[in-house]
Amino acid sequence: MSLPETLEHCSIQLKKALGIIPETAYEGPSMYRTSFGRWVLFYTMPWPKGAATPSQMNMLHNGSSVADIQDSIQELLDLLEKVQPQDHLNPHPFFGKMGKKDWGRLIWKHLDHHLRQFGN
Repeated sequence: MSLPETLEHCSIQLKKALGIIPETAYEGPSMYRTSFGRWVLFYTMPWPKGAATPSQMNMLHNGSSVADIQDSIQELLDLLEKVQPQDHLNPHPFFGKMGKKDWGRLIWKHLDHHLRQFGN
């Protein structure tokens, strides 16, 4: 993904968590929605390259509407600030209902995975 696509992709995840983008039907293997499946993916292994992506977050199919990189960076930072104090976040399309700890781990791991694509 390009930088604009990556910024939008990561922002969509946070918008879904906050309910800005409405919930959709679950996608992906049902094992992802179990405590064990999330533990394996979030805590025991690096995020796999080429991993499947929920349809609304798939920038290869949806394209990017990013007009200004700085605005997109600021939007992502603002969304991170909004997510942090939340006691309840909406279900993830792959991972289902999660507590704050798992959501935090997913957000960190997801951002880390994508930011590493642009350097160390």
